[in-house]
Amino acid sequence: MKNILLYGHAGSGNHGCEALVRTTYEIFRKAGYTKDLTVSTLDEGRDRKYGVQAEKLLQNAFSYQVSLLYRVLCKIHPNCLGIQNRKARRDYKPFFDYVRANKEDTLYVSIGGDNYCTKRPTWLYETNKVVDASGYLRILWGCSVEPATISEAMVKDLNGYDIIVARETITYEALKEKCSTDIRLYSDPAFVLGKEEISLPENFEPGNMIGINISPVIVRSETVPGMTLRNYKALIQHILDTTDRKIALIPHVTIPEDNDLDVLKVLYDAFADTGRIVMIGDHNCQQLKYAISQCRMFIGARTHSTIAAYSTCVPTVVVGYSVKAKGIAKDIFGTYENYVKPVQQLQSEEELIQAYEWLAAHEEEMRAHLQQMMPAYIEKAWAAGDVIKKYL
Repeated sequence: MKNILLYGHAGSGNHGCEALVRTTYEIFRKAGYTKDLTVSTLDEGRDRKYGVQAEKLLQNAFSYQVSLLYRVLCKIHPNCLGIQNRKARRDYKPFFDYVRANKEDTLYVSIGGDNYCTKRPTWLYETNKVVDASGYLRILWGCSVEPATISEAMVKDLNGYDIIVARETITYEALKEKCSTDIRLYSDPAFVLGKEEISLPENFEPGNMIGINISPVIVRSETVPGMTLRNYKALIQHILDTTDRKIALIPHVTIPEDNDLDVLKVLYDAFADTGRIVMIGDHNCQQLKYAISQCRMFIGARTHSTIAAYSTCVPTVVVGYSVKAKGIAKDIFGTYENYVKPVQQLQSEEELIQAYEWLAAHEEEMRAHLQQMMPAYIEKAWAAGDVIKKYL
């Protein structure tokens, strides 16, 4: 039986990444893998804070300050691929040293669900070169890839994987067309995530809450400056004016430079005096899933916050910005039209109100559909364990 090392994990301050580590562990266990997993992480402190356990947590010498500096450099000098390659060789040195020193039979599983999704992951290309040079097999696990971003360099890197597991059909079909390696299709691993009950705020009324998630990522992706927050504020005001429902603001990423709580606080402060809005604080992914499961409906930006909603049969509209939102919605509902509102298309501040009204009109139909099909869809996530059986 091979050892398995997970890499590409950004750390559990992104609770979607946390969910992927937790559920990958469970899926591999159910498939018959009995050894401890090793996880290469970019943020060991937060992995420990949120209770993610592994045999080893390899602390890469990566800092978000360096990453932020690199993004600034890219704006000044767009052709800075060489800078990023040098940065990868420096900041990922502990990982590279581990790969080169590890003489045991190891399978490397690249776990970042959207590492290939919206940007050029040259740091991952550099990482994979070291894995390949050491003679190890690698798998890309539960990924989404924006078809328009698939370049020759990306195809070359993707073809180095022994198996690629896509988590939705838009990615699957694009990779089948472009790549020569073995492409499989399974549901996102996080669909199997369990819930952990927590105490909710005193003013939280289970079954009467509209759960809302917003992220700095979608704010940065908007095409009309300020339009995203104006839409969310107009939506909350509309719900308060026209229903007796309450609002639950729920974060799903809390890393310092990309913290959902920063933008959620803007919304909370605008409506705190109404007494009908509550803020869910930072928790691990299982606890956040419990809070989301107690909502009547959900409007979310972070992919894994909406996966928590879908998998607990909470009717949901996604404020999306990439292929992953569209692909998952299409696979669940047959189409992403109305189920995903691309943030880039927000041109007037009533558009989220319209999305919510469509959701409210189709609430029971959507809930019934999720209740009927979600068991089989979740089973497809468990079935992804078949991928590693030949390595056991």
